[in-house]
Amino acid sequence: MQCHAYACGGHLSTQKTALKVLQSGFYWPTVFKDVHEVCKSCDKCQRLGKLTKRHMMPLNRILVMELFDIWGIDFMRPFPLSFGYSYILVRVDYVSN
Repeated sequence: MQCHAYACGGHLSTQKTALKVLQSGFYWPTVFKDVHEVCKSCDKCQRLGKLTKRHMMPLNRILVMELFDIWGIDFMRPFPLSFGYSYILVRVDYVSN
């Protein structure tokens, strides 16, 4: 069970889990049959079903941007006079926090 479901496992297939058991230094005559039973009785594996590459999402590149690459500017007017000014210029950098 350790080689299937816990941190060193990953809910792998019967063959991969059995190979992990063998690589860990354990062996008994019915290792493949027993591992198959464990995988077959695993609730999480039964809920996930058989996932193949067809089910995987495509990998998309991450767009790398520098500061001030994407920014906006807005000119707001008129406001009541404040220190002789009635307009506000707003600049927003959409990349930085």
